[in-house]
Amino acid sequence: MEWIWADGDCAPAYVEFCSKFTVKGNGAVTLRVGADWEYAAYINGKLACFGQYVDSFGVKTVDTADITEFTVKGENEFKLVAHHIERDYSVCRVISPCAAFEIFEGKHSVAASGTHTDCRRYAFIVDEADAVTPQVGPCWRYDFTSPELPFRKAVAAKTEFKERPRPIKRFELTPPIKSVVCAQGIYKCEREGTAAERMQHAWLSARRFSDMTGLKRVESASLDKSVTFKADGDGGIYVVLDLGAETAGYLLCDVSVPENCSAMLGWGEHLADLRLRTAMGERNFGIALSLKAGRNSICDYLHRLGCRYVALFADSSELTLNGLTLREALYPFAELKKDWGDRLLNELYDAGKRTLKLCAHAHYEDCPWREQALYSMDSRNQMLFGYGVFGELDLPRAALRDIAASITADGLPELCPPARNTITIPSFALYWLLALYENAQQSYCGEFVRELLPAAERMWRAFAERLGENGVACFTAKRYWNFYEWVDGLDGGAFFRDDDIPQTYDAILTALFALASRSLGSLYKTEGYAEKSAECLRTAQMAEASFEKFYDSKSGLYASFISADGEKFGLHGYTQAVLAAAGIARERAEKAVAALMNPPKGMGECTFATLQWKYDAIMKYTADKDFCINEICRVFGGMLKSGATSYWETALGEADFDDAGSLCHAWSAVPCYFMDKYLSRK
Repeated sequence: MEWIWADGDCAPAYVEFCSKFTVKGNGAVTLRVGADWEYAAYINGKLACFGQYVDSFGVKTVDTADITEFTVKGENEFKLVAHHIERDYSVCRVISPCAAFEIFEGKHSVAASGTHTDCRRYAFIVDEADAVTPQVGPCWRYDFTSPELPFRKAVAAKTEFKERPRPIKRFELTPPIKSVVCAQGIYKCEREGTAAERMQHAWLSARRFSDMTGLKRVESASLDKSVTFKADGDGGIYVVLDLGAETAGYLLCDVSVPENCSAMLGWGEHLADLRLRTAMGERNFGIALSLKAGRNSICDYLHRLGCRYVALFADSSELTLNGLTLREALYPFAELKKDWGDRLLNELYDAGKRTLKLCAHAHYEDCPWREQALYSMDSRNQMLFGYGVFGELDLPRAALRDIAASITADGLPELCPPARNTITIPSFALYWLLALYENAQQSYCGEFVRELLPAAERMWRAFAERLGENGVACFTAKRYWNFYEWVDGLDGGAFFRDDDIPQTYDAILTALFALASRSLGSLYKTEGYAEKSAECLRTAQMAEASFEKFYDSKSGLYASFISADGEKFGLHGYTQAVLAAAGIARERAEKAVAALMNPPKGMGECTFATLQWKYDAIMKYTADKDFCINEICRVFGGMLKSGATSYWETALGEADFDDAGSLCHAWSAVPCYFMDKYLSRK
């Protein structure tokens, strides 16, 4: 097969490729396919394969799928729709646009991409200038009124990569989720802006379901049959649908209108504004549509949404909903059945499992809604929490490889591989080192460890050279964001800045480095590198010796930072917890743990991202699992009581981050970790 794209002065973002092939019925039919960003492949009009793997640097993943069930004896039609993103986002790094495919019957090739392949710009979807978010990628428009364009021959694409097979399983689709109309009415837009902004600021006038449809809501709102809504005056029609739970998947939209009209579609996680919150600053969770008279239907497998609710605003006096929902897409984790002998504990565990599943597709994601990005700390939590929940090893190892492949000249990985980011978080490299060791503890694979040891050494030495008598010196250049968690004093301050920050020495960085040094030393020892193992052990001891520098005799606890002139400052639960894990003196560790259990005034408490350290410290020095379980039941059970179906990014929920808080964040699934590690199943 040959990598190809459509010709033109400006390469289109969406291209459709078509090819005929003949099947004799002599064996299995398989498809090899890949694209630079996303693709969806169809055989005889049916979806056969989709979901490009997010590649490491210098390689391009080619999927292989058995498509026998979609073929018929004789002539068949293959269609591939591919999406090229034309600028960097947190989820992708731009390469030259390309796609390729080959179809085999048995070992015989019956179709393959090349400059003979028919292609055309896929005019039905068009990318917009505005982004959904800087992480997720561009907004787009569905244009049902666009005429089909004539086919032309493809041209050869630039290929500056090596091909590889997919390293993990493809995620799977569910049937369409049952969605229920939960609000409806008429609207007017009196402000300009993106589709998301217009939806956010539209004047809404609610109507009863029965008044707009002539039907009973309890019988018809679930759209078992098509439902027609009619406006009773000026203004367009809006409807909001509830998917029943936080969801990640692909949009299915099937609506009818009496004449051509414009429309807008939005998605979100809550109705805290008594509407979908579609616009927050530069974030736009909404797209425009151009509907044609009659029926308009699409299943879009190129854009994955994370949400619980979807809304449609149509500039029409009549709108028929035939279907508006998602097909959920989930990584095929193993289902390990567990019963904790308590209904609330079972519900808490299941909610954590659900959260982890929603945040894993082509790689681990911090959240399915706002970012969908691979962060080293977030993914380490997901790996660690998920070992007991799923027993999964392929996905963690693929993520560890991809992060390692992104290491830059300073020895640190990119913030969100494979993206080209202008900033990075130094401590996340240490989390990667811990994750590599924890993966080896689950199921040791010497070949995998040896493959990643060179990357591990590069990351480790980036910190070893910064270790002094006051611990590890923080990274001061403007490229570095010294983030730890979302709490005052540990959030790293401004992450886009023009100047260096003052030099400080960092207790958390020092403790993480000590733990990472011992972890790496253990791997070296297992692999027979005695000298390197000994070097890691000596360095860990040096880091541990510097812990005393952060001790504050007045409070009996540990400061988070030491300034260049020796001033100690910052009091945080995370600092106490990670130092206790790293091996401070027992008497002081017990006092630090007491502070974690009963925080003194002025101490920043651990957020969901770092609760694992807190609970491990409590169990190590007090074994008080009742305290931990009671707190988990109160905090995470409180979320469930409020109607949550997955765990929030922070305790403030949707209100955090200037109304952009995520309601599904994988780093918060710590209840699963605690139960698997410290509780016995019934």
